[in-house]
This record gives sequence, C-alpha cells and structure tokens, in this order.
Amino acid sequence: MSIEKQHSVKTKSKGRCPISKINLDKKFSDRTQKERRIRFHFHAVRFVALIHLLIAIGIPIYMQGYLPMLALIMFVIINLSIAYLIHGFSLLGYRIAVVYYFLFGMVSTLTIQRGNGEQLIGIILALLALYLIGNQISKSMFDRSIETQD
Repeated sequence: MSIEKQHSVKTKSKGRCPISKINLDKKFSDRTQKERRIRFHFHAVRFVALIHLLIAIGIPIYMQGYLPMLALIMFVIINLSIAYLIHGFSLLGYRIAVVYYFLFGMVSTLTIQRGNGEQLIGIILALLALYLIGNQISKSMFDRSIETQD
C-alpha cells in the first residue's frame, strides 16, 4: 500500500461517537459548550474505569497480609467488573458503581472517628467519583439518551 493510501485511510471521517453522539470530525474550537462538557464527562468516566483497574491491581499488593485472601479476591473481582462495565458504558456498571461509591462513602463517614484522617480521603474520593459517574450528563451516556446540538 502506498503512503498516500495509508494517509487517506487514517484521515477518513470518523462520524459520530455512538455513546456521546458528538461529531468526531469537529475541531475542539468548533464544538459548542455543551459538546465540550459531554466530551469531558466521557473522558472522566473512562478515567474512573482506569482508576478501578489500578485499584484492582494495586490492592492485593498493598493489603496482602492485612485482609484474608477471600476478601482480597472479592475486592479485585468487584473492581475489575466495575472497570469493565464502566469502560463499556453499561447501565448495569453505572448502577453498581453508584451503589459502590455510596457504600464506600458511608463506611468512610461512619469510621472517621476511629481513624487518623485517611477516611476523609475516602469521603472525598467517593464524592468525586459520585460526581463524575452520577451526574446527569454521564447518566444519559450510560442509558444512551444523550442529545447534542448540531
């Protein structure tokens, strides 16, 4: 294949994103404010999925010896499933993630009196994740009901 054909294939029109419904051929400066917000939340959801993947990898290394092996395995399975489902913008993943963040925030809130401040970090992370996953724009991406301006 010649260089001209390779270049034309790579610059072919991408069309619309099936999740965010944004025209991918538009430059960033040509996008409306609403499209920019939608794209921000699209990337934020993918970032949260990456964080869950890193947690699933890092927690067994960090917590080995502190927790029983079954608890570590369950924690890894939960985080891997949330990462996979959120990355694919599954509505089931959205629901599991919201419940997970809510419970994580509640446990951190209830145990804040016993700790040395690390529960405060858990509360902040739970609220941040709830905002990034649970806002209206992200939810409409998960149930595929998002509307953009053309």
